[in-house]
Amino acid sequence: MEASLVSLGQDDFKFRLTFVAGFGADGSHLSSTGVDVLGIDVDVPLYRHQVAVDMFTLQPQLTIAATEDWYLEFRLPLRRIVRNAKVVPVEGATSAEIEKMQRNLDLHHPSATLEGMGDLFMFMRPRDLANHWSWGATLPTGKTEEDPYVLGDSNLAHEHIQLGTGALIPRIEYRRNSEEWISFATLALPFYANRHGFTAPPELGLFAARRGHWTEQWSWSLGTSARLQGYGDWNGTRDINTGYGALVADAGLVWSGSAGNLYVGLTLPIAQRVWQEDGDTFELGTTFAISFSP
Repeated sequence: MEASLVSLGQDDFKFRLTFVAGFGADGSHLSSTGVDVLGIDVDVPLYRHQVAVDMFTLQPQLTIAATEDWYLEFRLPLRRIVRNAKVVPVEGATSAEIEKMQRNLDLHHPSATLEGMGDLFMFMRPRDLANHWSWGATLPTGKTEEDPYVLGDSNLAHEHIQLGTGALIPRIEYRRNSEEWISFATLALPFYANRHGFTAPPELGLFAARRGHWTEQWSWSLGTSARLQGYGDWNGTRDINTGYGALVADAGLVWSGSAGNLYVGLTLPIAQRVWQEDGDTFELGTTFAISFSP
C-alpha cells in the first residue's frame, strides 16, 4: 500500500525504487499421507507440513508524462521467495514413517528458494488531481507453473508458487487524497486462463489512512487495509490454495527533502481467514517496505 503515501508530483519523468520484505507467511497444514520408496501413497500417522515463506521484492518504477492529461507508469517486481518446510509428527511415528512423510512433503513444497521477475504493471494515471481513476493491466512477464494437482496426483514433484500469472489482467484503481486522509481501492479481474490452464484469482484491495506532519520534512500515516482474494482455478477446477480475506494495519513515515522522498512502512495482519480450510493458502505475515524517489 506504500505507493499511495508519496505524491506523484507534476514532473514529466519520475523514478522510484522500492524494496519490500515480508516475513512469516504461513502455509502449514495437517496430512496423514506419506509416499513409499516406490512413489506410492501410503497412510501414516497424523503429521504437519510446517511451511513458512519469506518474500523479498525489489521493484523499480518509472512514471512518464504520456500526454497532457495522463501519466504512464511501469512497475517491474523482481522477486526472491524463500520457503522453509519440515515434517512435524503430531502422533507417534517411526523413523520409517517419518521418511515417508518427508517424501510426501518433498513432492509438494520442499524447502527452496525461487527467484525471478514478476508480472509487469502498466498503469495510466491522471495528471489532473480532480480525476481519481487510474486503469491499467499486468503483463505476463513472470514465470508460471504447470498444473500442480495433475503432477501431484501422479506423485511427481511440482510447484504451487508462481512468479507470474501468465495472463494479461485488467486492473482499475480509485484514489482520493487530502491533506489529512489517504484512501484508495484497487480491483484486478482476470478473465482468461494461461497456457497451463490456470486462471488467476480476482483481487480487491481497500485502504484508508490518516496522515499528518511532524515537521516540514517529516510526515506520518496510520491506517488499515482490507485485502480480499477470490478463487483461482485450473481448467475449471477450483484451486483450493487460493482465496483469503485479511484486515491489515498500515503505518508509514515519509521524509521529503531536496534529494527526494523516502518512505518507510510497516504492515501487520490484524485478522485473516482462508476460504478453504483444507487447502495450503498462505496467511500473511509482517511486511516492511522502504521506497525512495529522487
